[in-house]
Amino acid sequence: MTKKIIYTLIVVGIIGAIAFILFNNKQKMAQQVQTKKMSTVPVSTVDAKFENIDKKLTQVGTVFAEKEVSVVSESNGLIKAVYCDVGDFVKAGQMIFKVDDELKVANLKLREADFENAKKNLERYEALYKEGSATEAQLDGYRLAFKAADAQLIIAKRQVEDTRIKAPFSGVVTARMVNLGSNVNPGTVVVNLVDVGSLRIKLSITEKDVFLLKNGDKAIVTTDVFPETKFSARIKSIGVKGDETHSFPIELQIINNRSLKAGMNVEIEFDKQINRESIVIPRIAIMGGSSAAQVFIVENNTAKLRSVTTGTESGTNIEILSGLKSGDKVVTSGQVNLKDGSPVSIVK
Repeated sequence: MTKKIIYTLIVVGIIGAIAFILFNNKQKMAQQVQTKKMSTVPVSTVDAKFENIDKKLTQVGTVFAEKEVSVVSESNGLIKAVYCDVGDFVKAGQMIFKVDDELKVANLKLREADFENAKKNLERYEALYKEGSATEAQLDGYRLAFKAADAQLIIAKRQVEDTRIKAPFSGVVTARMVNLGSNVNPGTVVVNLVDVGSLRIKLSITEKDVFLLKNGDKAIVTTDVFPETKFSARIKSIGVKGDETHSFPIELQIINNRSLKAGMNVEIEFDKQINRESIVIPRIAIMGGSSAAQVFIVENNTAKLRSVTTGTESGTNIEILSGLKSGDKVVTSGQVNLKDGSPVSIVK
């Protein structure tokens, strides 16, 4: 009876061990399958394809200020008065800061006295020389003394004038670096000044389109900030040398600026028509800027990073001038999780 119980316990133990091993193996296989599934990144793709582009030449650009300077102090001392703040519009020649000038004004008065004394001495000896009572050597000495006093007076006047820091042109104060009581030296930056009345636009045009344009051509400028407003501009310069993407820099001068600000992105429409067949993909597939645009394509369930050259935009699509061929599966969502060589699965 005791042996029967022992045999029964042994059989139960063996069955339990087998069940535990089978269950453990099942768990490991499930984890392996899960790991394999998680290592594959789901993405959405579209096929790159040729489309006929028949539209006005358009491009995106950035507004920048034609004149932007850091105004510096040309004098040393404490700031005794402040006449501007960030956001203020100041006119050319308007005083924006006053530096302590007490010692410089005193020096100016001294130099004015020296000048008057030298002037009178010269006039007296000129009269004596005409009468024959003074020598030419004496007269030359007083002439030199007068010139030296005149030069010292000019320097003293300039030193006093330099204590009045003025705006070099009309514009808006975008930053103020000193306050009342601040100590400044020659070369200390006091404000940044931007001329918002003379704005330009920087953009790049591909080699296929640059020869359609010339200096003086007009364009219409729009921005999402003011969707109902159109601004006029004209081409100011076209670069003679392209970059590594075969794009050429262009600058436009805004003619009727009323609301645009430096740093804004704008869309420019030129009065030139494009009519050609090119590969087109959704704009959301592009990573990086126009000068370093890249996309992911899928080959054999693997993501491949491609550098592309972009052209004109049309709605939500963008022209691809090089880097893709018709039929390439271009990733339009899921790029953030990809790197070159990542395994992917395409989802509808």
